[in-house]
Amino acid sequence: MKKILTSIVLALFFFTSFAQNPTEKIDPIQEFISATTQVPFMAKIANSKGPVSVAFTMGENNLPDKYEIVQKLTEECDKEALRVVKLIHPKYLKDKLAGNKRIVLEVPFLNTFNVFYSKGYQMDYFDKDQKRHFGSEPMYARRYLVDTLSGRIIGNVEYFVIKDKMPSLIEISKLQIDSSQQNSSELIDKTDANKIYTLTAFSKFKFPTLSQSYYKNGRAVYRNFNDENYKYYSNGRISSFHKKVKEDKFFKNYTIKWHPNGLMASIITHIPNTNQENDEVADNYLAVWDSLGNQIVKNGEGFCEYCKSRNDDFLLESGLITSGVKDGIWKGRDTKGEMVYEEFFDKGVFIKGTFLDKGQRTVYRFHDEQAYFEGGMQAFLKHLQRNLKFPAEAQRANVGGKVYVQFTVLTDGSLSDVNVIKSVGFGCDEEAARVIELTSGRWNPRKQRGKAVISKMTVPISFVLSR
Repeated sequence: MKKILTSIVLALFFFTSFAQNPTEKIDPIQEFISATTQVPFMAKIANSKGPVSVAFTMGENNLPDKYEIVQKLTEECDKEALRVVKLIHPKYLKDKLAGNKRIVLEVPFLNTFNVFYSKGYQMDYFDKDQKRHFGSEPMYARRYLVDTLSGRIIGNVEYFVIKDKMPSLIEISKLQIDSSQQNSSELIDKTDANKIYTLTAFSKFKFPTLSQSYYKNGRAVYRNFNDENYKYYSNGRISSFHKKVKEDKFFKNYTIKWHPNGLMASIITHIPNTNQENDEVADNYLAVWDSLGNQIVKNGEGFCEYCKSRNDDFLLESGLITSGVKDGIWKGRDTKGEMVYEEFFDKGVFIKGTFLDKGQRTVYRFHDEQAYFEGGMQAFLKHLQRNLKFPAEAQRANVGGKVYVQFTVLTDGSLSDVNVIKSVGFGCDEEAARVIELTSGRWNPRKQRGKAVISKMTVPISFVLSR
């Protein structure tokens, strides 16, 4: 029998006709490849552009087999294209390409990155206002060692001022590693494999903060491109994609979420909340699918039931979606079927909820309340005015600026792990940390669904020189 050859050309930017009727226009294979593909670092440096075509056959059990690169680009791009195609869920291949024995998928690499790389270092350039600069004659530069396989920063960051085309070192920023975060996706459990390691380098000048986040296996957590924001699972599949889409003369924010197995989970728009007492942003659910690919909410209508995670426990959240928004009573249950929380919505507006923990009931009116100093911002500023001292060493050196202090607020309002993450020096760092440590025990902890939780905060402490 003559083999049927199917070729699907995929565009990297894929919301062209999505805005008018997203659930009808969307192509799950195209969306998945576009969102999951990450241009390799060496391909960015070489400015490699073009498609990679991956062929495979569909066996009798409707599973893909015998993968082959039939159109090559570079070794790195070929490997990435093969990785992405192998991650496509067989259901989409079966639904979209039923009857075809041999399939060719085209994965494009539209390289629009400006990466300057030399002798193991990546270079970023800035203008006089210390904003990114891609033209000629920059005034500042930033240099750091990178791993060429992943693009991950592997050394401290150096900053230079450029005069007469000659760079002069003005600062060395130590690379900091934070491993306290977890993947907060609602669609995956928080195991050790999903622990996020964030690499950050701060500058005492106005340069933008350099930050990268990775999983334990080395895979990137986030990718940002213009107005597009991507988040990935530790298995390399896309977790969520956020984009602004122009409809008529206005822009609307869209988010597409995926299950860890590669099946689409939901298409959501974000709309402002008009409730003055509760300024949380409401989600407008256009479509929702369960982890088997069954559509449970269509055109904004249906009974929604899906898994989400809280700490290390799975929760099953369920409730009614009407006209695209949550309505009525929504319930969250644990793996044993026991109630964890119950929330009431009025046409998308969250009214209140009740959290159940070891027989105790806590009523809350906000899903997430950030930690704050007792008495609010004015009380915190008064504390600084009364206790902050300008170091004599900084006065003699005529040095001032902002010191950024990061700390952990525990559930009882006390502080731990007080660290300076952006330095001024000359005694200012120690003084900023001291004045923050004095506030221990005077904080109201962060609350999630009414329950106190541990959180991190970062505050700037200003040392202003008197004239």
